[in-house]
Amino acid sequence: MYQSTSINLKEKKTKEIIDDKNLDDKNLEENEMTMEEIHSLQDAEFEKIYNSLFSFEKYISKISSYIYGPIIFILRLTGIYFVWITLHYAASHVYVQYCVPGTIFGFLISPFLVTTPHCQALRWLISTAADTITKMWLFIGAWICSNILMANVNNGATKNE
Repeated sequence: MYQSTSINLKEKKTKEIIDDKNLDDKNLEENEMTMEEIHSLQDAEFEKIYNSLFSFEKYISKISSYIYGPIIFILRLTGIYFVWITLHYAASHVYVQYCVPGTIFGFLISPFLVTTPHCQALRWLISTAADTITKMWLFIGAWICSNILMANVNNGATKNE
């Protein structure tokens, strides 16, 4: 009797294992995807990624359209400022080189060189560039002060409300 019970248990376990294997095979067959289904899923994922990148590109182009104008304006203003600085720097060095040489002979001929057209033009350029740079600094300082004052006025108005 003991043997028959153990044989029955072995048979039961064997049947359970076989049944489990059959269930696993059925589950695998149900879970298997065809290549077309895989490609369609990949295409859907690719489309999601592409659309998100495209919307990001739209967002960046929208932002750049708002930023482009002020950047060009600032570059033009600073470009003018740097042109005047460069002209002043170069004219100062050229004037020293050609109109007031640093030798004893240069000292002796400087009264004659000062009246030459190229020295007069360089002196005018140095003077005009220096005046322009001074006016630009005054303009920048006034703009900064007005922005600070307007910020204080705006903050005072919101505090009173």
